[in-house]
Amino acid sequence: MELHEKLQALRRQRGCTQEELSRRLYVSRTAVSKWESGRGIPGIDSLKAISQVFGVSIDSLLSGEELLGGLLLGFALVALYLAALRALRLPV
Repeated sequence: MELHEKLQALRRQRGCTQEELSRRLYVSRTAVSKWESGRGIPGIDSLKAISQVFGVSIDSLLSGEELLGGLLLGFALVALYLAALRALRLPV
């Protein structure tokens, strides 16, 4: 998952509009729109603010992996469920 996809997903999960997020980050709505569309990237100060607003690390924003709480957690839970079924010798 790319940075622009993560930003959009985090904002939508919080039920926040681009306008509301831009006010919290002290940037324009256009800047948020560009970040979410992949036509621009936030600077380091904005990345710090984004990580604080959403409660995630800058590393998790910039890594190519899913955010914990998103798909990565979902896949981990499915894997645990399947492992439990196999351990109980139930059909998978």
